[in-house]
Amino acid sequence: MLPATANQILPTGITGERTPGCDHILQVLQDLWAYTRGQRARKVAAFQFSEAEVNEYLAYSLRVKPRVGIQALAVRLFPDNEVSVLATIDYAGIQKWNDWLVPDALRPALLSARHPVQVDLTFQATDGFATFKLKHVIGPGDVVIPIPAMEWIIQAIALHQPEWYDTSKEISLPFHLQRIWTGEQSLHGTM
Repeated sequence: MLPATANQILPTGITGERTPGCDHILQVLQDLWAYTRGQRARKVAAFQFSEAEVNEYLAYSLRVKPRVGIQALAVRLFPDNEVSVLATIDYAGIQKWNDWLVPDALRPALLSARHPVQVDLTFQATDGFATFKLKHVIGPGDVVIPIPAMEWIIQAIALHQPEWYDTSKEISLPFHLQRIWTGEQSLHGTM
């Protein structure tokens, strides 16, 4: 995992524009979607994405389909399903549907600036379902954020996405995927 600091910067050179890395991920997702709906498409038995491709796709995806609560997102992928996520949380967006989330005294500071948060986690994604466990959470100024507080923030953001995730329970993997795992700077999956 990365050192326990949120003062990391998002990967440089990632503009949110469509790249060959985005095209690779989009093609695999399209093939998975078509195959699971019985359309004539090649079956994707397995796939592998590099960390760079994942980060390019995340930036592109957030640009073309903004997500409430998230301004920017990048990952570092490590073996054995360990991931370090650097997210810039949009507290103002969250505040719109949870006006009690941010205490009155902190509202001017949190709602007017970008605040990176580094979340180190591990996950399991087998038999068609995924779970994750937070290991460390570091906020602005290298302040340790209690894991239960970050779990609540993640849950609040996930419940307001079009897919409506409940992160307190097992999450069904899309497209009939059976397993997802990480390697050194890579993400893998199988049907």
